[in-house]
Amino acid sequence: MDNIYRIFSNKIKELRKARNFSQEEYANFIGINLKTLSNIERGNRSIHLSTISKIVNAEKIPVYKLFMTKEEQKVTSKNELFLLINKLNDNEIKVIKNLIEIIIS
Repeated sequence: MDNIYRIFSNKIKELRKARNFSQEEYANFIGINLKTLSNIERGNRSIHLSTISKIVNAEKIPVYKLFMTKEEQKVTSKNELFLLINKLNDNEIKVIKNLIEIIIS
């Protein structure tokens, strides 16, 4: 199992880079100081719940996503997709199937 600090620090870097923010911009975005963010991204700091709360509120994501490996995120995304598909009727499923076939071809 991956180290929880490494998983968390990688996720924070990933979120920051997805927004094309510098560390300073991202620290301002989530409401923490730059030194704290730098320590988090290097895995050198324990995280206070208030900091986690600031991150999930700024990013508008559930807290559990901050602690998931990329593989766990894939599995979760696939499960969420299956749950959505189960809500569709037969015609909607055919349309989705055709769209998927177009995308992968």
